[in-house]
Amino acid sequence: MNDKQITCCISGHRLEKLSFRADEEDLHCFRLKVGLLGEVDKMRRNGVTTFLSGMDRGVDLMAAQT
Repeated sequence: MNDKQITCCISGHRLEKLSFRADEEDLHCFRLKVGLLGEVDKMRRNGVTTFLSGMDRGVDLMAAQT
């Protein structure tokens, strides 16, 4: 692989659109976070070097925290 930067942009639903809202104890929230972690890890192993997030409350911030 060369030194070229590979970027991934992540955006998703806001808290108001998620079934669990802000309840981080909810099983759906846990599954979403585990799924995000798995996908980010897979992308890193495939050469992605930079991740961007819209930083909105919801999936954007969950991805940024990952």
